[in-house]
Amino acid sequence: MWGIGSAYEDKLHAKGVASAAEFRALPDPWIRSEMTVVGLRTAWELRGRSCLDLELVHPDRKTLVRSRSFGERVETKANLQEALAKHSQRAAEKLREEGLVAKGIKVFITTKRFGDPPHYSNGVAGSLPEHTARASAFAKASRRLLEPIYRQGPGYKKAGVCLYDIRPSRPHQESLFGQGRKEGEDLMEAVDHVNRKHGKGAIGLAAAGLPGGKGNLGREWTMKRQKRSPRYTTRWDELPVAHT
Repeated sequence: MWGIGSAYEDKLHAKGVASAAEFRALPDPWIRSEMTVVGLRTAWELRGRSCLDLELVHPDRKTLVRSRSFGERVETKANLQEALAKHSQRAAEKLREEGLVAKGIKVFITTKRFGDPPHYSNGVAGSLPEHTARASAFAKASRRLLEPIYRQGPGYKKAGVCLYDIRPSRPHQESLFGQGRKEGEDLMEAVDHVNRKHGKGAIGLAAAGLPGGKGNLGREWTMKRQKRSPRYTTRWDELPVAHT
């Protein structure tokens, strides 16, 4: 029985208790004294009194945020656009994993918070024509939303996107001239299938840059990971090798 270990089992046997029914019938003061509040709650549960809150239904997600600090300060709009496209792509992947779609998106950028100025942070929100989980729709919106808040000069330390107005994915026409959901779903399913088969990031948006490339497509904004611990449990190529 949950909560009854070997030490408590000996005490119960000495008391003449050999079943859950007999344990349930014990007086509360004795259980509280000999088995602490944990044992008392176990007895109450056996009597039909709920003591532990069980989350039978997960609460509906309200927002989804994807952001990262940059390894080096980003000063160009092109690199910020690339980073936001990558975050939009990741956020869309998470939506599809959870069977959700979103209509609202907020973009935010910030410089370092401390030290010598200039310091600058800003964000702006917008709405898509319809609920979707297509990465391209969020990436295009992030590019548009960056325009009014971008300032040339300060080196930016962090950027990200926040998706909101989220609901479960289901057939529903919201726009007369919008792209058909079926067409968008087929494309995203194909992308997800390739990434599951060939590894995360095998295929994605060109606007999000190419790993290891040059110039604006080199992901110069990525986080530094030289001191990251090896991922022994998830990456075959990082397993330690024993030499005989």
